[in-house]
Amino acid sequence: LAYEMKVRNKRFEAGFMQMTNPKSPQNSPEKIQQELTQKISEICPAEEFIRKSEKEKEDITKEAAMNIVQEAAMRSVWFMISEKYGKFSLILFYDNEYNNAHGEDL
Repeated sequence: LAYEMKVRNKRFEAGFMQMTNPKSPQNSPEKIQQELTQKISEICPAEEFIRKSEKEKEDITKEAAMNIVQEAAMRSVWFMISEKYGKFSLILFYDNEYNNAHGEDL
């Protein structure tokens, strides 16, 4: 890494979405499936959903999944490796959009 950063001026960074607690029952596959089902029912009531074509069901499911991903994107975290005076460090950036002031308390 040091060679790539110093000689080739490369920058190393990564981003990810923060989960409240990965081992929490809230993040179990069953809970995620339940959340997806809830998002689908918000888009289209169950009585209507069962009468839809397979393509329409797929589109509704994709829309619901995108809603979940967008909510997760509101809790982004990313880091980069920084080099200063020959020493390396990790810099973390925590961006929780749910904590924005939105003009209050400024």
